[in-house]
Amino acid sequence: MLLATVALITTYLGAQSPSWTTSGNDAFCTTNGATRFVVKEDGTVWVGNGSGAQFIDSAIFFVDGHMRVREIVVDMASWPDYVFGNNYILLPLDSVAAFIEKNGHLPSVPPADSVAKNGLNLAETNAILLRKIEELQLYILQLNKRLNALEEQKDDACLNRKIGNIGNQDGGTNVEP
Repeated sequence: MLLATVALITTYLGAQSPSWTTSGNDAFCTTNGATRFVVKEDGTVWVGNGSGAQFIDSAIFFVDGHMRVREIVVDMASWPDYVFGNNYILLPLDSVAAFIEKNGHLPSVPPADSVAKNGLNLAETNAILLRKIEELQLYILQLNKRLNALEEQKDDACLNRKIGNIGNQDGGTNVEP
């Protein structure tokens, strides 16, 4: 696979007269004096525009610049369907509002400064976002249930008034609900 990747990059960079060099067991590809592609002895691969840092953290594959792909598949061991389980504890909306007021972000969602410093894990972020969408659905269902109960109470009160009015028109016999 590594050779196929190197061949692909070499073909892509072919029009730009790439130059391959080595340092120890690491291979570097440069064009116009800028490093574009690095393959390290440990299998780490860096692709970039030549202006950024080449080795960050423990990433096996690092792209310094814009990347476009047709598809990314992220393997996940867990998915937030547990939100709909009987044991899931949905925070009351008052608690959510207090958390947001105090912290400036949703519970279980990393704050902006953490994402700016550490980046984000796409798999974890998608799971967090789905959990938040599912929680929103549960809140909507709770609110709909309350709305239906209020509408029933309103309808019952309205019916009772009508029955009372009929009784008053009927010569004074009030019908008790």
